[in-house]
Amino acid sequence: MAWGLAVLERGAAGLYDVVVAPECRGQGLGRQLVSGLLQWAATQGAQQVDLQVRGGNRVAEQLYASLGFVPVYGYHYRVQD
Repeated sequence: MAWGLAVLERGAAGLYDVVVAPECRGQGLGRQLVSGLLQWAATQGAQQVDLQVRGGNRVAEQLYASLGFVPVYGYHYRVQD
């Protein structure tokens, strides 16, 4: 099982919450899912696409790089105790 969300606003698509169930990983579902979301975005007129990936998620980073995504910047959240 795989799940993801694409949102289009002002010519830009954002990909969110792209996940593949642990027991289903390694079967190409993530690639199929992201490719489908990118195709949808293109048909809707998206001129750019962005996504966020949790730092250290090497498998996701490799997948996104193979689809043409490049890192633009890093971020982190501050948590106050």
